[in-house]
Amino acid sequence: MSRPWSLVFVIAGCLGIPAVIGASCYMTIEVLHLRGPAQHLAIGGMLLLGLGPPLRWFAARSVPAQAATRRRHHERRIRQRVDELRGDPARERWIPLVEAGFPVDDQRLSSWNARIAELESVPHRRRYVGELLRGRPLTDEQIDYLEFPARLATCEHLRPVEAALRAADHRVSLRRERAVHAPVRLCFERLRTRFALPAFVEAIDVEHNWHDAVFDHRLCCTTCHSEIVGEADGEPWPV
Repeated sequence: MSRPWSLVFVIAGCLGIPAVIGASCYMTIEVLHLRGPAQHLAIGGMLLLGLGPPLRWFAARSVPAQAATRRRHHERRIRQRVDELRGDPARERWIPLVEAGFPVDDQRLSSWNARIAELESVPHRRRYVGELLRGRPLTDEQIDYLEFPARLATCEHLRPVEAALRAADHRVSLRRERAVHAPVRLCFERLRTRFALPAFVEAIDVEHNWHDAVFDHRLCCTTCHSEIVGEADGEPWPV
């Protein structure tokens, strides 16, 4: 159906709906002899029934339009930001990150440029500049952990498990102080048997959000607040 005819039907519907609602309310109240609160309740119910479908129709049409408008505004802001960064080599290198939708304001850009200078001044950290340019900044401690495989971060109760993971080359990374991450599914019973883990080392395997597949899958020392975080959908380890 063409757009003009759609508008005609919409206008006709908008004009006809109040008449239909009014007539229906009047007939219902008179036939049932409703007065007082019952009369008010009947009027409210008829209004909701009558206005519900057109309101849903307008909402169904307006939500995609609003999403498209927000997308256009976002794309325009990205183009403006890209134009601002052009012409300066120290700023141009951030254009791919901006085009990917990552917010890079002047304050963050200045801070990250200073961080690049720090990384380039240390030979074994220099190759991690690329991670920063992709929006994945690593601390000095995280870089050193990756560069020195013998380094361990967890407490004495989890350290044997961490050492075995690193020896098996499972791309273990430092998440924070006393916490590491390994992209494997931790087989808790096998770990407890193989490494004789004490009772206060708990296995946590909880699905928080089935829709988004968010899992809490980790081995945690409740005494030292240290942990090894795994991935529920990773390869099982140890086999």
